[in-house]
Amino acid sequence: MPGIYQTIKKMQNEGALLVYTGEVNPDVVSRLLQLAEDKLDAGGCPSGVRKRVFHILVECLQNLYHHATPLKIPGMDGTLSESVVQLRSDDTAFYVETGNYLSAANKEKLELYLGRINSLDKDQIREYYKKTMSENGFTAKGGAGLGFIDIARKSEEILVYNFIPLGDDVYFFEFSAKIKL
Repeated sequence: MPGIYQTIKKMQNEGALLVYTGEVNPDVVSRLLQLAEDKLDAGGCPSGVRKRVFHILVECLQNLYHHATPLKIPGMDGTLSESVVQLRSDDTAFYVETGNYLSAANKEKLELYLGRINSLDKDQIREYYKKTMSENGFTAKGGAGLGFIDIARKSEEILVYNFIPLGDDVYFFEFSAKIKL
């Protein structure tokens, strides 16, 4: 599978605590969160870091569940709907990493949105969060547009992302949030 194969290859041998590839649904979200919690507890992760990692993982899984859309690539049979989720660590940080397919139209919007978030400092992110929370109602998909802002707040790091072109209108979106120890 284009996109997923490259992402999984990058994930191998990088301190992975949890790796999942497939459709993200409520049952999968629940199981992945339980596995992550068990791994974080078993690894002796400090409570404050564990809470931030878990919160960011929840946001990322909700993004995949609510926003990953099956897409058709010209010349391929069927649709692409699988997502990738990884929780990994090294000596300095935890990383919550995801990947999913998206259309060119959604890529453009998301790229602008993430660029805006990354351009803000810590205080500006806090204010942007408050403003978005007070001005935006819930969307048709049940969110308020706060997920990536909240991830930036909790990680206190630049959001890392990449868009891999797969066809005329299809991209594979790679995302990573870093949580320092």
